[in-house]
Amino acid sequence: MTMTASISQKRLEAQIAAFRPDSILCIGKRAEAWAAAYRRRHPDCRVEARAAIPPLAALERMPRRDLALVGDWPATADHREVEQALSRLRDLGAERVIVALPAADWPPADLYALGFTRLGRLEAAPALTLYAFDIAAYKTTPDWLNSRYWAHPELWGKYWW
Repeated sequence: MTMTASISQKRLEAQIAAFRPDSILCIGKRAEAWAAAYRRRHPDCRVEARAAIPPLAALERMPRRDLALVGDWPATADHREVEQALSRLRDLGAERVIVALPAADWPPADLYALGFTRLGRLEAAPALTLYAFDIAAYKTTPDWLNSRYWAHPELWGKYWW
């Protein structure tokens, strides 16, 4: 059994503030509450609230947001449907995503496979685990991926091996 850190409301607000979003897509009432504190401090931030993740066709027409907060899922949501919805949201809807999912229903490996990282359990609702996706931090550049190890344009045409 692994220990998971607790995430307080303050820490969650700090995580949202660290992303410095100009636009937020809130899915569910809980997500609207998360965005409220940030919006009070940044009134120019555009916030759109939805009850559920928009269908693929709607996401394709919507402008991409800086941040998507997903706080609630329908109780009848199928595991596969949630994975597909998160993938669509991650790929089309927002640069960064923070999602709360029932800890008992979601093994971390399922979210890691989608590129999410675990933030911790939400203190206000201990049965929920928070995960985040940030395209800017999705993959760190490996050390070997630089000109020191491969292309030496200054040597082109000088040597033949």
